Amino acid sequence: MDTNLENELYIAIKNLINEGRTSVVKNVNTVMVATYWKIGKEISNALEGENRAEYGEGFIDTLAEKLTHEFGKGFVARNLRYFRQFYTYFPIWNAVSSKLSWTHYRMLLSIENAAERQHFYEETCNSNLSTRELSKKILNSKPASYKIKKKKKLRKSIVPQKEFDNPQTAKVVNNPYMMDFLGLQNNATFKENRLEESLILRLSRYLLELNKGFCFLARHKQIMFKNVVRFIDLVFYNAFLKCYVVILVKATSANHKSATKIEDYKLYFDNQFRRNDDNPTIGLFFVVENNRLIARYSKATKEESLFKSKYMAELPTEETLTEDINKEKDILEIYNFDKEGAKDKNIVDLQGYCNT
Repeated sequence: MDTNLENELYIAIKNLINEGRTSVVKNVNTVMVATYWKIGKEISNALEGENRAEYGEGFIDTLAEKLTHEFGKGFVARNLRYFRQFYTYFPIWNAVSSKLSWTHYRMLLSIENAAERQHFYEETCNSNLSTRELSKKILNSKPASYKIKKKKKLRKSIVPQKEFDNPQTAKVVNNPYMMDFLGLQNNATFKENRLEESLILRLSRYLLELNKGFCFLARHKQIMFKNVVRFIDLVFYNAFLKCYVVILVKATSANHKSATKIEDYKLYFDNQFRRNDDNPTIGLFFVVENNRLIARYSKATKEESLFKSKYMAELPTEETLTEDINKEKDILEIYNFDKEGAKDKNIVDLQGYCNT
């Protein structure tokens, strides 16, 4: 093949790929900014009025926990408040420029003075300022004391970036906002959430198949404990022992926080649901250690004698639970969750199911 023709073909295809990637970045940014603006509008409209303003913060926290569980850390409470602020500062969508990225708008949201914010907005649009250029201009407009504090903070947050042949590719790969929006997070937290959800589904099935009196009540049970919204991974009632069983699943090793959480859940159920003829709530948590799922009961000192004399006569031991649940070879295969979870049809509708 002619060398010149080969080089020309290579350059033509290379340009097409670069143009395509550039187009993707622009389109993703446009859709992302529009989506965040619409989310901000929905939240603002939902919280309008004096009656709703009182529970606004708690409402956002609860909403964020649900969204984060399903869509990742891009929708934490802090970001939802940014979306609401975005809509508040830019209430007319036709006046929102598609030239600016979400990073641009995040910087503009930090400017409280409306006239000053509008000035930087117009300058950024007219001069096509990059985020770095906009950041410098905003910083230079602040008092000297603010600049020193801000520069120190920036130095601490600097993270080495990877090098890419195409700067447009780098915009996607290195832009955390785009990664969060697209659900492409390749981080420990995202993997842990996927693994935990897979484990919760498997544990639900396993406990119901034990023939030990476990009755399924809820998955991701929402409660309000000490004015904080929390979600309990699994809740069962054991018909043999006449007590509630609350379960916590963590894709990490056990720590003090996990132990405290499970005790809080037990206390909540004892106070809110336990009847006079019920026994104290049992706490059970599963943690991952050395690529194995480890089962542990939470036993308060005052429950020790009851646990040994009555509970353990019906419940499987920690060792049995650990061995049985780890017999499934793919229990820790995080990336198979979507396929495997979809196959577990018998787990989808467990409400009211009682295996006694």
